[in-house]
Amino acid sequence: MNARVLTLMAMAAALTGCASTPVFEGGRAWNEGWREGKVEKVGAASELGYRQTYDCRYRADGAGRDAQGRFAVVAVQNMGKHRHVVAPVELGKEPQVGAQVLVNWRGCEPPIAQSGK
Repeated sequence: MNARVLTLMAMAAALTGCASTPVFEGGRAWNEGWREGKVEKVGAASELGYRQTYDCRYRADGAGRDAQGRFAVVAVQNMGKHRHVVAPVELGKEPQVGAQVLVNWRGCEPPIAQSGK
């Protein structure tokens, strides 16, 4: 094969890889903000320490550490970097520390337990 054909094949393979993004269970897509993560802490807003990279305690009304309800700190990998998401948890559906979950850092939705993990 000549160099031009090999170059075109390499470019096509690269573009195919960039065009696909992971879709998790339930149709939740990576490009919509969903990430796989591990629950590190669960508690009241004031119990979870300092502000994290993606912190829903500060999103809706700016209440911060005075926000009402309970939250989970979830460790995720985002673009190759270790990050933390603080997301609200539903009453009676608190994830256990160490649980593998799906969390949406864009929408501040409660973490969702992953089946089979």
